[in-house]
Amino acid sequence: MLAYAREGATPALVRLDRLGRSLGELLTTVAMLKERGIALLSLEQRIDTNSAAGELVVHVFGAIAHFERRLIAERIAKGVPVDDETWRELTVAARGVNVLVEAPAARA
Repeated sequence: MLAYAREGATPALVRLDRLGRSLGELLTTVAMLKERGIALLSLEQRIDTNSAAGELVVHVFGAIAHFERRLIAERIAKGVPVDDETWRELTVAARGVNVLVEAPAARA
């Protein structure tokens, strides 16, 4: 879609975070489009990057989305470690095979 957008166009997105995997990628893409004279319209957040306020909100929402992803990654990293055997059983169970998996032992 971005390759076909022409100067003066305003492509519509459902959400801004669909435009990049990270804050840096989002901001780089928005800047590249701005240089080409292309604005963006986010339907869910109702943001139009044609205005200064719209650009500000893109940066704020992008930073919040980045923050949320970091929090999720930290929470996952702090989770209970799973040994290889339990991981294999969970993987098999996820594929639809009925397997009994023991719950991890409670931490003391």
